[in-house]
Amino acid sequence: MRLICGIDLGQANDHSALCAVERIKLPVPVYRRKYRYAIKALDEQPLGVPYPDQVKRFCVVLGHPALKGARCGVDYTGVGRPVYDLLKDARPPVILYPVLTTSGHAITFDERTREYHVPKSEQVGLLQVLLQADLLGWHETLPAGKRLADQLAKYRVKLTKAKNETFAAAGSGNDDLVSAVMTACWLGEQVGTGDATGIGVPDEGGGSVIESAPDGVFATGRGV
Repeated sequence: MRLICGIDLGQANDHSALCAVERIKLPVPVYRRKYRYAIKALDEQPLGVPYPDQVKRFCVVLGHPALKGARCGVDYTGVGRPVYDLLKDARPPVILYPVLTTSGHAITFDERTREYHVPKSEQVGLLQVLLQADLLGWHETLPAGKRLADQLAKYRVKLTKAKNETFAAAGSGNDDLVSAVMTACWLGEQVGTGDATGIGVPDEGGGSVIESAPDGVFATGRGV
């Protein structure tokens, strides 16, 4: 099993979150999608945690053997820039990709810095296809799975006065888990996974189990 991660960085009133997905190749493409994604880890940090302490927690999770060598997209928008630099300096055993969310229409990639500029509509569009085609799922034992389901149910497309689309949770709800999932899945559509070692324990049904994981982060059941 090879995992791909996404990190969403919150501000004062928003949580920061991390998602890790397993990318599974489909025998036949569905709606031109070649993969389905199984969420294997989901972590939402408490509000009010200083960013240096958030980075320490991210490094603990990313340092788990199940994530060694994983590709990891990190929110690079707004406050994300200095926090990404802290995370990069901490050198977790993953390959980091700064992901800057834009309101434009073009995707760009800098090979030197591995920086992506990605329209929010592209990420949301991918998530919609994955959900509609049943290509995204998680095991019922995933501790934050219910919170993710609640956030997905409240996620909305809004039009500004200038007729531009914006995407966020309805009302004052949070969407950090949704954003982390979108980042992980979007990155999964862009990059190869290599042959990273120490990635999970396969089960008899072709799924996977994460053993000796941090409490409250990884699913404990078999398969998705």
